[in-house]
Amino acid sequence: MHLPRLARVLACPLVFAGCGVARGPGVADAGVQDAPSEPPDLGTPACEGLRCFQIDCGKGQSTTISGRVTAPNGKDPIYDAIVYVPKDIPEFPPMVQCEVCSEPIGGPPIVGTPTKIDGSFVLANVPATHHVPVIVQKGRFRRIQYLDIKQCADNPMTAEQARLPKNQKEGDLPHIAVGVGDFDQIECVLHAIGIDASEFTWPGGNGAVHLYNNSDLLPKANTLGDLLQDAARMARYNMLFIGCAIPTFAGLPNKAKVKANLFNYVNTGGRLYATDYSYDYLEQVPQFAPYIYFDGGGDMTLPQPSGAAQGIWDGAPIAGTVTDPTLITWLKALGKTQKGEFQIQSSYALALATAKDQKAFPSTTWVRGIVKGVDRPHSVTFDYNQCGKVLWSSYHTREPGGSSGIFPNYCLSNPKNPDSMIAQEKILEFLILQISGCVNMIG
Repeated sequence: MHLPRLARVLACPLVFAGCGVARGPGVADAGVQDAPSEPPDLGTPACEGLRCFQIDCGKGQSTTISGRVTAPNGKDPIYDAIVYVPKDIPEFPPMVQCEVCSEPIGGPPIVGTPTKIDGSFVLANVPATHHVPVIVQKGRFRRIQYLDIKQCADNPMTAEQARLPKNQKEGDLPHIAVGVGDFDQIECVLHAIGIDASEFTWPGGNGAVHLYNNSDLLPKANTLGDLLQDAARMARYNMLFIGCAIPTFAGLPNKAKVKANLFNYVNTGGRLYATDYSYDYLEQVPQFAPYIYFDGGGDMTLPQPSGAAQGIWDGAPIAGTVTDPTLITWLKALGKTQKGEFQIQSSYALALATAKDQKAFPSTTWVRGIVKGVDRPHSVTFDYNQCGKVLWSSYHTREPGGSSGIFPNYCLSNPKNPDSMIAQEKILEFLILQISGCVNMIG
């Protein structure tokens, strides 16, 4: 962790600074100020910290910061990231926890704004002084810049300043566990969005992303199965990726313990990703089963026989349609679709529907496609207990799969050329970043 320690107060250097919003000299005299321009109003309480340097510019003007937030690769725009000037800069908790948008870690910022679909933002009423901390954050991707802010003027951030961090030297990264499997090379997508290769290590390494073996092709050490048996170790990861692989849920020992651990992980704030043949890591958890109804018969609200949905489709391309307007606009800007249509590659385990009772089991379907005469969901996310988040997709990263060679040499997608990612990998990028964020309270 390279940010200031917990509860560091960004204190105002003036003992008797004035309260509220200081009135500046106007645009003609705009500059970086060292103190509020008027004496304190003794009839009101003293301001605190950087609030002492918020300037009333008058005439509808404001001190602003503008820019465009991108992924660590410096190219892909980040939607709904937060740009803000903090009151405090706490360290993230070492274990998973509920992270609710209405209760941000560190408390409400002095000023903050979300980014638009293209990653752009304008942050208004920014304190005008030297060395102002400005944070760009998406979930637990967090980067801080210290800027000298000119009052009553726009202060643009450069593309480099507004980029999410590539490594832990630049800022915070979520702690991620990846099951390295036979087909879903999600570690390659994480690398392609810009996370440095040095951050990918085996468990016990210093990297932010730990690679666990979930393939018959790799040595029988550091297995995903071992991780799923260890609730305490699981709780150290903000995100858990279980991609499509030949070793499936059916082959795990002590399934009851794994199901309990997966439920507790999400219920306490974990983010869980599962694709294709790994759908049973959701379906076999009774609390998650009602959200998505998979092929294979059985009750829509109870776990079905393990493996029942495997091989429903043969992996042939499926005509997919993105159903979310924001995602369509984002993909269009990246040149991956015009109206939301794309060819889904590599789907074998399919779902029939999401829950009929969306009030009891609410979810968001991002991609649909007709297979065997049924209009099916192919990418679904849901929040659980206003705490954790889940992403399931019938498809995964591109074929051919396999994990021969050394990471990242086997990756077909790479950060030097983000356009090398195919449409469904871009969708997974968008959704991974979406589930990394805080949970919006319902009602």
